[in-house]
Amino acid sequence: MGDVMLAQVRLLSQCPLCYGHRTKSIRAEKNSFPPNLHPEVMIFNSTWSHLIRCLDCSFAFVQEIPTSPTFFLNRYDNSWFNPEEEVKSFRKTSIFKEVFDILKKQGATAGKFLDVGSFAGKLLYCAREEGYEPEGIEINPKLANFTREKLNFKVYCSEFQSAVLPENYYDVITIIDVLEHLTGPKEVLANLLTSLKKGGILYIKVPHYPMQILKQDIARVLRISDAGVFSNFGHINHFNIKSMRKVLNEIGFSLVQVEIARPEKWSKGRSLWRLRNLIRDVIWMTSSFLYRCTGTCAGLNLIFVAKKR
Repeated sequence: MGDVMLAQVRLLSQCPLCYGHRTKSIRAEKNSFPPNLHPEVMIFNSTWSHLIRCLDCSFAFVQEIPTSPTFFLNRYDNSWFNPEEEVKSFRKTSIFKEVFDILKKQGATAGKFLDVGSFAGKLLYCAREEGYEPEGIEINPKLANFTREKLNFKVYCSEFQSAVLPENYYDVITIIDVLEHLTGPKEVLANLLTSLKKGGILYIKVPHYPMQILKQDIARVLRISDAGVFSNFGHINHFNIKSMRKVLNEIGFSLVQVEIARPEKWSKGRSLWRLRNLIRDVIWMTSSFLYRCTGTCAGLNLIFVAKKR
Protein backbone atom coordinates (compact mmCIF):
# COMPACT_ATOMS: atom_id res chain seq x y z
CA MET A 1 0.00 0.00 0.00
CA GLY A 2 2.86 2.39 0.80
CA ASP A 3 4.29 2.06 -2.73
CA VAL A 4 0.86 2.73 -4.23
CA MET A 5 0.42 5.85 -2.17
CA LEU A 6 3.86 7.19 -3.04
CA ALA A 7 3.05 6.70 -6.71
CA GLN A 8 0.06 9.02 -6.33
CA VAL A 9 1.81 12.00 -4.75
CA ARG A 10 4.45 14.39 -5.98
CA LEU A 11 7.05 15.09 -3.29
CA LEU A 12 8.05 18.76 -3.43
CA SER A 13 11.80 19.11 -3.05
CA GLN A 14 11.99 22.92 -3.30
CA CYS A 15 9.95 25.88 -2.14
CA PRO A 16 7.07 26.53 -4.58
CA LEU A 17 7.23 30.26 -3.77
CA CYS A 18 10.92 31.21 -4.07
CA TYR A 19 12.18 27.90 -5.53
CA GLY A 20 14.80 27.62 -2.79
CA HIS A 21 16.16 24.25 -1.70
CA ARG A 22 16.97 25.04 1.94
CA THR A 23 13.97 23.60 3.75
CA LYS A 24 13.06 22.08 7.10
CA SER A 25 10.24 19.73 8.09
CA ILE A 26 8.29 21.34 10.94
CA ARG A 27 5.12 19.28 11.36
CA ALA A 28 3.49 15.96 10.40
CA GLU A 29 -0.22 15.16 10.39
CA LYS A 30 -2.23 12.07 9.58
CA ASN A 31 -5.01 12.65 7.05
CA SER A 32 -8.47 11.85 8.38
CA PHE A 33 -11.29 12.43 5.89
CA PRO A 34 -15.00 12.32 6.72
CA PRO A 35 -16.76 9.22 5.35
CA ASN A 36 -18.45 8.95 1.95
CA LEU A 37 -16.05 11.16 0.02
CA HIS A 38 -14.92 10.22 -3.48
CA PRO A 39 -12.74 7.04 -3.56
CA GLU A 40 -9.91 9.04 -5.12
CA VAL A 41 -9.85 11.13 -1.95
CA MET A 42 -10.51 8.34 0.56
CA ILE A 43 -7.48 6.37 -0.62
CA PHE A 44 -5.38 8.98 1.21
CA ASN A 45 -7.16 8.38 4.53
CA SER A 46 -4.69 7.60 7.35
CA THR A 47 -1.67 8.61 5.25
CA TRP A 48 0.78 11.19 6.54
CA SER A 49 1.51 14.68 5.23
CA HIS A 50 4.43 16.88 6.20
CA LEU A 51 4.67 20.67 6.50
CA ILE A 52 7.97 21.99 5.15
CA ARG A 53 9.27 25.50 5.86
CA CYS A 54 11.55 27.31 3.44
CA LEU A 55 14.59 28.67 5.29
CA ASP A 56 15.02 31.45 2.71
CA CYS A 57 11.55 33.04 2.43
CA SER A 58 9.79 31.40 5.44
CA PHE A 59 6.91 30.12 3.29
CA ALA A 60 5.59 26.72 4.44
CA PHE A 61 4.03 24.07 2.22
CA VAL A 62 2.70 20.54 2.29
CA GLN A 63 5.34 18.27 0.82
CA GLU A 64 3.03 15.61 -0.61
CA ILE A 65 0.79 16.78 -3.47
CA PRO A 66 -1.65 14.25 -5.05
CA THR A 67 -0.85 13.83 -8.73
CA SER A 68 -4.32 13.01 -10.06
CA PRO A 69 -5.69 15.97 -12.09
CA THR A 70 -9.15 15.40 -10.58
CA PHE A 71 -8.10 15.01 -6.93
CA PHE A 72 -8.80 18.58 -5.84
CA LEU A 73 -12.05 18.74 -7.81
CA ASN A 74 -13.22 15.67 -5.88
CA ARG A 75 -11.71 17.02 -2.65
CA TYR A 76 -13.91 20.12 -2.94
CA ASP A 77 -17.03 18.41 -4.22
CA ASN A 78 -19.86 20.48 -2.72
CA SER A 79 -22.74 18.55 -4.29
CA TRP A 80 -24.44 18.45 -0.89
CA PHE A 81 -24.17 22.21 -0.42
CA ASN A 82 -27.15 24.56 -0.78
CA PRO A 83 -25.85 27.76 -2.46
CA GLU A 84 -29.04 29.69 -1.68
CA GLU A 85 -28.36 29.28 2.04
CA GLU A 86 -24.84 30.66 1.55
CA VAL A 87 -26.18 33.78 -0.15
CA LYS A 88 -28.70 34.35 2.66
CA SER A 89 -26.20 33.61 5.44
CA PHE A 90 -24.61 36.46 7.38
CA ARG A 91 -21.57 34.32 8.28
CA LYS A 92 -19.21 36.18 5.93
CA THR A 93 -20.96 39.54 5.94
CA SER A 94 -18.31 41.20 8.13
CA ILE A 95 -15.54 39.79 5.90
CA PHE A 96 -17.13 41.13 2.73
CA LYS A 97 -17.89 44.51 4.29
CA GLU A 98 -14.23 44.74 5.21
CA VAL A 99 -13.28 44.12 1.55
CA PHE A 100 -15.07 47.23 0.33
CA ASP A 101 -14.05 49.37 3.30
CA ILE A 102 -10.40 48.63 2.52
CA LEU A 103 -10.84 49.11 -1.24
CA LYS A 104 -12.37 52.54 -0.64
CA LYS A 105 -9.37 53.52 1.48
CA GLN A 106 -7.19 52.60 -1.50
CA GLY A 107 -9.29 54.76 -3.83
CA ALA A 108 -11.20 51.93 -5.56
CA THR A 109 -14.95 52.44 -5.79
CA ALA A 110 -15.97 50.97 -9.17
CA GLY A 111 -14.70 49.15 -12.25
CA LYS A 112 -14.07 45.62 -13.50
CA PHE A 113 -14.04 43.21 -10.56
CA LEU A 114 -12.95 39.55 -10.50
CA ASP A 115 -13.42 37.18 -7.56
CA VAL A 116 -11.24 34.06 -7.73
CA GLY A 117 -13.10 31.19 -6.07
CA SER A 118 -16.48 32.91 -6.24
CA PHE A 119 -18.32 29.97 -4.61
CA ALA A 120 -22.06 30.81 -4.46
CA GLY A 121 -21.55 34.39 -5.67
CA LYS A 122 -22.25 36.36 -2.50
CA LEU A 123 -19.18 38.58 -2.86
CA LEU A 124 -20.11 39.21 -6.50
CA TYR A 125 -23.59 40.28 -5.34
CA CYS A 126 -22.03 42.65 -2.79
CA ALA A 127 -19.65 44.03 -5.42
CA ARG A 128 -22.54 44.79 -7.75
CA GLU A 129 -24.30 46.60 -4.92
CA GLU A 130 -21.13 48.68 -4.44
CA GLY A 131 -21.10 49.74 -8.09
CA TYR A 132 -18.57 47.30 -9.58
CA GLU A 133 -18.92 45.12 -12.69
CA PRO A 134 -18.23 41.70 -11.14
CA GLU A 135 -17.17 38.38 -12.63
CA GLY A 136 -16.05 35.17 -10.96
CA ILE A 137 -14.03 31.98 -11.34
CA GLU A 138 -15.35 28.84 -9.65
CA ILE A 139 -14.12 25.26 -9.97
CA ASN A 140 -17.39 23.66 -8.84
CA PRO A 141 -19.95 23.39 -11.71
CA LYS A 142 -22.98 23.41 -9.39
CA LEU A 143 -21.93 26.64 -7.71
CA ALA A 144 -20.83 28.27 -10.97
CA ASN A 145 -24.17 27.47 -12.62
CA PHE A 146 -26.10 28.78 -9.63
CA THR A 147 -24.20 32.07 -9.75
CA ARG A 148 -24.81 32.41 -13.48
CA GLU A 149 -28.46 31.39 -13.57
CA LYS A 150 -29.81 32.70 -10.26
CA LEU A 151 -27.63 35.77 -9.69
CA ASN A 152 -26.90 36.60 -13.35
CA PHE A 153 -23.13 36.92 -13.18
CA LYS A 154 -20.45 35.90 -15.66
CA VAL A 155 -18.53 33.03 -14.07
CA TYR A 156 -15.65 31.04 -15.54
CA CYS A 157 -16.12 27.40 -14.49
CA SER A 158 -12.62 25.95 -14.31
CA GLU A 159 -9.53 25.66 -12.17
CA PHE A 160 -7.93 29.07 -11.98
CA GLN A 161 -4.71 27.72 -13.46
CA SER A 162 -6.50 26.78 -16.70
CA ALA A 163 -8.85 29.77 -16.98
CA VAL A 164 -8.32 32.00 -20.02
CA LEU A 165 -8.70 35.55 -18.72
CA PRO A 166 -8.33 38.91 -20.47
CA GLU A 167 -5.07 40.78 -19.95
CA ASN A 168 -4.81 44.26 -18.38
CA TYR A 169 -8.57 44.20 -17.85
CA TYR A 170 -9.61 44.17 -14.18
CA ASP A 171 -9.47 47.09 -11.75
CA VAL A 172 -9.80 44.83 -8.71
CA ILE A 173 -9.16 41.11 -8.19
CA THR A 174 -10.04 39.38 -4.93
CA ILE A 175 -8.77 35.97 -3.86
CA ILE A 176 -10.23 35.32 -0.41
CA ASP A 177 -9.53 32.08 1.46
CA VAL A 178 -8.47 30.48 -1.84
CA LEU A 179 -4.71 30.87 -2.40
CA GLU A 180 -3.90 28.42 0.39
CA HIS A 181 -5.69 25.71 -1.63
CA LEU A 182 -4.03 26.14 -5.04
CA THR A 183 -0.95 24.44 -6.42
CA GLY A 184 1.69 26.74 -7.89
CA PRO A 185 0.95 29.82 -5.73
CA LYS A 186 3.62 32.00 -7.36
CA GLU A 187 2.30 31.22 -10.83
CA VAL A 188 -1.24 31.98 -9.65
CA LEU A 189 -0.17 35.41 -8.40
CA ALA A 190 1.75 36.09 -11.62
CA ASN A 191 -1.37 35.29 -13.68
CA LEU A 192 -3.40 37.66 -11.52
CA LEU A 193 -0.86 40.40 -12.23
CA THR A 194 -1.30 39.84 -15.97
CA SER A 195 -5.09 40.24 -15.73
CA LEU A 196 -4.94 43.46 -13.70
CA LYS A 197 -4.71 46.91 -15.19
CA LYS A 198 -1.65 48.94 -14.24
CA GLY A 199 -2.37 50.34 -10.79
CA GLY A 200 -5.07 47.70 -10.28
CA ILE A 201 -5.62 46.25 -6.83
CA LEU A 202 -5.13 42.67 -5.70
CA TYR A 203 -6.92 41.80 -2.44
CA ILE A 204 -5.70 38.59 -0.77
CA LYS A 205 -6.93 36.90 2.39
CA VAL A 206 -5.09 33.83 3.71
CA PRO A 207 -4.57 32.03 7.02
CA HIS A 208 -1.51 33.10 9.00
CA TYR A 209 0.10 29.72 9.54
CA PRO A 210 2.25 30.31 12.69
CA MET A 211 -0.85 31.37 14.63
CA GLN A 212 -3.02 28.70 13.01
CA ILE A 213 -0.58 26.08 14.29
CA LEU A 214 -0.64 27.61 17.77
CA LYS A 215 -4.46 27.75 17.74
CA GLN A 216 -4.73 24.11 16.74
CA ASP A 217 -2.21 23.00 19.35
CA ILE A 218 -4.20 24.79 22.05
CA ALA A 219 -7.47 23.30 20.76
CA ARG A 220 -5.94 19.85 20.86
CA VAL A 221 -4.68 20.27 24.44
CA LEU A 222 -8.10 21.52 25.54
CA ARG A 223 -9.75 18.66 23.56
CA ILE A 224 -11.83 21.15 21.57
CA SER A 225 -10.73 19.95 18.14
CA ASP A 226 -8.44 17.32 16.63
CA ALA A 227 -8.56 18.84 13.13
CA GLY A 228 -5.22 19.29 11.42
CA VAL A 229 -3.66 22.53 10.23
CA PHE A 230 -3.34 21.07 6.72
CA SER A 231 -7.08 20.24 6.64
CA ASN A 232 -6.49 16.97 4.74
CA PHE A 233 -4.77 18.53 1.73
CA GLY A 234 -7.09 21.53 2.07
CA HIS A 235 -4.41 24.06 3.03
CA ILE A 236 -1.32 23.19 1.03
CA ASN A 237 0.19 26.73 1.07
CA HIS A 238 1.00 28.49 4.35
CA PHE A 239 1.90 32.18 4.32
CA ASN A 240 3.21 34.79 6.71
CA ILE A 241 3.96 38.48 6.10
CA LYS A 242 7.59 37.91 5.11
CA SER A 243 6.85 35.30 2.45
CA MET A 244 3.90 37.18 0.96
CA ARG A 245 5.78 40.47 0.81
CA LYS A 246 8.73 38.79 -0.90
CA VAL A 247 6.74 37.01 -3.62
CA LEU A 248 4.52 39.99 -4.41
CA ASN A 249 7.53 42.26 -4.82
CA GLU A 250 9.33 39.75 -7.06
CA ILE A 251 6.31 39.35 -9.36
CA GLY A 252 5.62 43.05 -9.90
CA PHE A 253 3.28 44.15 -7.13
CA SER A 254 3.73 46.81 -4.48
CA LEU A 255 2.33 45.71 -1.11
CA VAL A 256 0.43 48.73 0.20
CA GLN A 257 -1.52 47.41 3.18
CA VAL A 258 -1.51 44.49 5.64
CA GLU A 259 -4.38 43.91 8.04
CA ILE A 260 -5.48 41.31 10.56
CA ALA A 261 -8.65 39.90 8.99
CA ARG A 262 -11.97 40.00 10.78
CA PRO A 263 -13.37 36.62 11.83
CA GLU A 264 -16.30 34.84 10.24
CA LYS A 265 -19.49 34.82 12.30
CA TRP A 266 -21.46 31.83 13.51
CA SER A 267 -25.24 31.79 13.10
CA LYS A 268 -27.40 33.96 15.32
CA GLY A 269 -29.71 32.74 18.02
CA ARG A 270 -27.63 30.18 19.91
CA SER A 271 -25.80 31.06 23.11
CA LEU A 272 -22.74 28.95 22.36
CA TRP A 273 -22.34 30.49 18.91
CA ARG A 274 -22.78 33.99 20.30
CA LEU A 275 -20.03 33.23 22.81
CA ARG A 276 -17.78 31.97 20.00
CA ASN A 277 -18.43 35.16 18.04
CA LEU A 278 -17.51 37.25 21.10
CA ILE A 279 -14.29 35.31 21.67
CA ARG A 280 -13.34 35.66 18.00
CA ASP A 281 -13.99 39.41 18.07
CA VAL A 282 -11.87 39.85 21.21
CA ILE A 283 -8.99 37.90 19.66
CA TRP A 284 -9.25 39.94 16.45
CA MET A 285 -9.34 43.30 18.26
CA THR A 286 -6.44 42.35 20.53
CA SER A 287 -4.25 41.07 17.69
CA SER A 288 -5.07 44.10 15.50
CA PHE A 289 -4.12 46.50 18.31
CA LEU A 290 -0.89 44.59 18.96
CA TYR A 291 0.07 44.65 15.29
CA ARG A 292 -0.60 48.36 14.85
CA CYS A 293 1.27 49.32 18.02
CA THR A 294 4.24 46.95 17.92
CA GLY A 295 4.35 45.30 14.49
CA THR A 296 3.97 41.88 16.14
CA CYS A 297 1.57 39.78 14.08
CA ALA A 298 -0.60 37.45 16.15
CA GLY A 299 -3.55 37.37 13.75
CA LEU A 300 -5.12 34.10 12.67
CA ASN A 301 -5.87 35.38 9.15
CA LEU A 302 -4.21 38.14 7.16
CA ILE A 303 -5.28 40.54 4.43
CA PHE A 304 -2.74 41.75 1.88
CA VAL A 305 -3.57 44.61 -0.48
CA ALA A 306 -1.20 45.07 -3.40
CA LYS A 307 -1.11 47.25 -6.51
CA LYS A 308 0.26 46.37 -9.91
CA ARG A 309 3.34 48.44 -10.63
